[in-house]
Amino acid sequence: KKKKSLDLPINSIYDNNVNVIKKKKKSISVVVNSNGKNFNFVKFNKKRNFFNRDVTVELNRWFYTNLDNPYPSKSEKKMLISKTNITKKQLETWFINARRRKTKPISNDN
Repeated sequence: KKKKSLDLPINSIYDNNVNVIKKKKKSISVVVNSNGKNFNFVKFNKKRNFFNRDVTVELNRWFYTNLDNPYPSKSEKKMLISKTNITKKQLETWFINARRRKTKPISNDN
């Protein structure tokens, strides 16, 4: 498998010698080839982006008012996207996580 080049602000000397060796969801591991012999492994963590307070307030408002069916329709998704200025993928991921974290499974303790 061919290694891909990765543009990182390490140093202009190393620009042509930086290759991705592992790309995971939360981090990227690269190898820096110096002098053609020594390899240095560097791990960069991806920065996590948070929504601002207005976005989370709007999404939580919709979520808790529709707790009996927390699955927005296409038109509701469009409305939430226009109100919050987030992408459709971000909205869908937020609702997946919210349903997982904020709803409790009903247990049959008799």
